[in-house]
Amino acid sequence: MSARNPALPGKIYLLEAPATGLAPLGPDALGLLRRAEVVLHDHNVSSELLDLVPASAHVRNVGAHGAHAALSDEQVNSLLTAAARAGHLVLRITAAASAAAASSAAAPVQADALRRTGLPVEILPAASALRSSATMR
Repeated sequence: MSARNPALPGKIYLLEAPATGLAPLGPDALGLLRRAEVVLHDHNVSSELLDLVPASAHVRNVGAHGAHAALSDEQVNSLLTAAARAGHLVLRITAAASAAAASSAAAPVQADALRRTGLPVEILPAASALRSSATMR
């Protein structure tokens, strides 16, 4: 992860995405994926989605996969806040089996914990990302 100006705090975005394939994402989600500098994702986030992230971004799987245990919520939040404090555009991608399941209570709980750090946090639920894409057709 490259050093940025800590005088310019970054922002944390929480993107809820379907686990399978590259779902039609809205322009906000696509723009974030293409501009992200630090990406922390679940193990079941589609490779097509991760392919949209710039090669220069620091990308890390924080979910359980194979013999690797998932990081705790506290560990993930610590990584997110450290990157945002360093001035990075930070994206946390969680995946669910369906768009309906992706709109769970997990993101608001994580957002509340992250907001207590004083950093800006925004949730982009899968359902609204899909809806915004559908309305633009």
